[in-house]
Amino acid sequence: MEFHEFYMRLYGKSAPRVGELCVGVVTEIRDVGVYANLVEYGKIAYIPIREVAASIPRHIRDVVREGQQVVCKIQRVKMGGEIINASLRRVTDPERQRKIAEFKKLRRVYEIFKRLSEKLKVSMDELIEKFGKPLVERSPHPYDGLEAVVRHGKDVLKELDVPPEWHDAIYEFLKSSIKVTEYEIKKEVKIWTLAPDAIVRIKRAFAETEKLAPGRVRWHYVSAPRYELHLRGPDIEELRNLFERIKETLARVIYEGNKMPTRIEIDGEVIRPPRGPR
Repeated sequence: MEFHEFYMRLYGKSAPRVGELCVGVVTEIRDVGVYANLVEYGKIAYIPIREVAASIPRHIRDVVREGQQVVCKIQRVKMGGEIINASLRRVTDPERQRKIAEFKKLRRVYEIFKRLSEKLKVSMDELIEKFGKPLVERSPHPYDGLEAVVRHGKDVLKELDVPPEWHDAIYEFLKSSIKVTEYEIKKEVKIWTLAPDAIVRIKRAFAETEKLAPGRVRWHYVSAPRYELHLRGPDIEELRNLFERIKETLARVIYEGNKMPTRIEIDGEVIRPPRGPR
């Protein structure tokens, strides 16, 4: 199965829609415009010269060349995709970068599915129907769904209603094929307190924060009163939420029952005592 066939079956499409961003490869250049093969659809799009650049180029080959990969925005679709007009100039730099990143991930999904099809001894059509389409329906991008399987295990496959007899093979294959992206948050923490049990209190606070996410929270002593907090994980939003819980835990343990002068700062932000009696 070719990539464009995989893409169209995975997303249930036969042609691009107006406004859609597509990756194309320039196949022919004429004085009046450019023809590009839309990689996701296996169809040819025509890009009029006025849509190649912000201003009409004197020599069109100064802007594009045969074989060049481009990102275009679909402007018109007729006859079920047999006639497609597109634009290069209407694509912004952020759109282009985002589309290329998504396209690269989708090519990776295609290669993974080809190998999984061989490993499971099932057709690509069956694999797409029973595994690919559920990924598309429930993930921002199918590659994100594959990463979720690696991060959270075979329960994800169960939630996607993937045939149980496939679970072990898919999980083991993905675990050996995908390296999940790890993010890190690093913070400078300063803790001053005249509490008589200051050292014990600080150690207990660190221990309790580490229990919030075992293996993802690490503390480093720099020099009194400075410490470094390191958080690592595959989901940046989860790390941000974890950081908020860590601040709450630090404040609770350090301030609780502590009547002595005390101050906590994280990257210069003063962490106030929790509400209620100390």
